[in-house]
Amino acid sequence: MDEMRAAYPAVWFEGCASGAMRLELASLTHFDNHFPTDTVNPVDVIRIMEGTSLRIVPGRIDRWLVLRSVGRTLPDYEPEEIPDSVATPVASGWQPRQFFESTDLDSASVAAMMGQFGMSGAPATLTATQRQRIGEHVAFYKQWREFITAGVFHQLTPVRPIEDRTGWSVVQVTGKTPDKSLVYALRLNDRTDRRRFTLHDLAAETNYAVSWHPRVEGALTCIRSGWELMEEGLDIVLPQPGNAAIAVIEKRG
Repeated sequence: MDEMRAAYPAVWFEGCASGAMRLELASLTHFDNHFPTDTVNPVDVIRIMEGTSLRIVPGRIDRWLVLRSVGRTLPDYEPEEIPDSVATPVASGWQPRQFFESTDLDSASVAAMMGQFGMSGAPATLTATQRQRIGEHVAFYKQWREFITAGVFHQLTPVRPIEDRTGWSVVQVTGKTPDKSLVYALRLNDRTDRRRFTLHDLAAETNYAVSWHPRVEGALTCIRSGWELMEEGLDIVLPQPGNAAIAVIEKRG
């Protein structure tokens, strides 16, 4: 692999042999990134990454957004309020025998943006509105991808088995300096729409602006000190099960 990379420096080499069974820290010195599993279901990816992040740099791991549009799945009584639905594979592949389930486009995108963000599926089926929304997520990721790739990941919720679709999954990504952080929050099948999490690696005496991607109803941009965020915590509001958002924590001034 080292000879191949030296001979073709412009080629991106992905390690994916036997899923994550052949993945450890040293293997990342021979590949540009690693794809640990064929499963692309967003919740499965969240659970797999929770465990993988205990031993591997998460910012160097592939995460794929795999979607197709399935049109209007509810009666068209108020069409302006009923968005077209999107589906994702329950496991892997797009074979005719494959099972699918509906997913929230924003949540699936947030889940995919915690590492090396890729896209697949059936993009030709997506509506103009869905493509525009994905474009907004791609623009956000491009702004932050170098930070994510080199970031330190703090798991703020317990690591859970892949079959567990309850609770929240929350991860904070910090950088080399305490100037900024990203907090990824995903509410799975959980009745609680608001939770508080204490953050890591901020400067206690520094003020930080907290904003949200995408915009979350009930979650406003605010100014908090590093001490408040690390000791009292950050309130995260996700109104519905299946919602997700990223809190952007940036030094003010």
